[in-house]
Amino acid sequence: GILPSKIALHSYGGTGDMAKAFLGKTLKSTIYFGFSVAINMRSPKTRKVIESIPDDRLLPETDLPSTEGMEEDIKEMYKIISEVKGWTLEETN
Repeated sequence: GILPSKIALHSYGGTGDMAKAFLGKTLKSTIYFGFSVAINMRSPKTRKVIESIPDDRLLPETDLPSTEGMEEDIKEMYKIISEVKGWTLEETN
């Protein structure tokens, strides 16, 4: 089958090596890796995985069941990404 032009891996839980394998495939799809406080930050490996993802392929998410708390969670995910990547919050946006 034909894949879409863009694919988002929701609350990506794989390793950095697995992400590199996805990116190294000869897929015509652009792959984005989503990370959320609610799901991903439970794992101690997440910061290392975020570090390995190309900057333009990071997708901050909330993964909350409602909009309640969404703004706080997305801000927290942006903060984590900025810390891992060594960026300011402004650069993360």
